[in-house]
Amino acid sequence: MGALRNLYDAPAPEFIVDFISKANLIPCDKERVEVGTATIRVGGLRHPVPARGVTACPAKLAVRADAIALTPGEEPLRRRVQSSAYLADHVAYGVAEPIDRLYAINSDAPLNVGTVVALAFRSRGLAVIQEGIG
Repeated sequence: MGALRNLYDAPAPEFIVDFISKANLIPCDKERVEVGTATIRVGGLRHPVPARGVTACPAKLAVRADAIALTPGEEPLRRRVQSSAYLADHVAYGVAEPIDRLYAINSDAPLNVGTVVALAFRSRGLAVIQEGIG
């Protein structure tokens, strides 16, 4: 229950993430919390996100496809483009991930399948979800 915008921007249980936003769910480590902001780590990438009451690891990071930035390169989190689909105003990409596959939307320069890309997160479209809730 809650305002639709709050549920979309800050879903709590995993089933809400899947139902509302079809976000990528990525295992992460929560490194610290300071004044309502958690610093999470995914591989070699560290990123600040709203803490939203998550107090323990393990946790998952819900990442909407439009919150993933892909640029050709090797750092800080390197992945390989596995698929691409041109969708008029953007391109949807499948990106190799050790556990599963991430889906990203990119409206910048096209990336070829097989390109090694640096993966980063934008400031919106991220939510930490504590495992075992929901």
